[in-house]
Amino acid sequence: MSSPVQITDGTRFASIDRHNNTLAITAYEHSEIHAGAAHRADAQAVDLANAATLSIDFKTPASGKLMHFIVAASTENAADIIFYEDIELSGNGSAITPRNANRNFGDGGTVQFMFKDSTLVTTNTVVLGSRHIGSTGSRPSDPSIGGGQVVSRHEWVLRADTWYSVLLTNVSGGVQTVWIGLDWYEHTPKTS
Repeated sequence: MSSPVQITDGTRFASIDRHNNTLAITAYEHSEIHAGAAHRADAQAVDLANAATLSIDFKTPASGKLMHFIVAASTENAADIIFYEDIELSGNGSAITPRNANRNFGDGGTVQFMFKDSTLVTTNTVVLGSRHIGSTGSRPSDPSIGGGQVVSRHEWVLRADTWYSVLLTNVSGGVQTVWIGLDWYEHTPKTS
């Protein structure tokens, strides 16, 4: 029979899951929810016209905590989504209040500004990613083939004091409902 091993950092001890006798591990991202440093924001457009757009535009914290960021989107039909860095706005849209994922903490986080459907100037910007979502086509019973969903597979650590935009464009040929969701946690970078 083997001897039990104690795992500790000198202050805290690792715990064992009582249901299956395995080491209990919490993913770092999930621990940020418990710490009150994880946030969410979303925007939806119902009956978005063909070639019309939905965007969420935001400015990251000036210093201190960095945003570790994931984006998601869903559509009823075809759409294109682009993630821009270092954008310029010529007009602010409707304000969005980021929600803390741990409802025992206050909303907002350290993001400086967040808007839905700002007037975007896309020149001199960096495209961090783009995807086509959904499809269009023809079937005898339904001219629209179907929508889709996309979720970032990896998080982005965004630059401080920088404007970003997630821009979704309806390319379905008709009206549709679309949605953009942002998830992030705010973390002070380690220096060592």
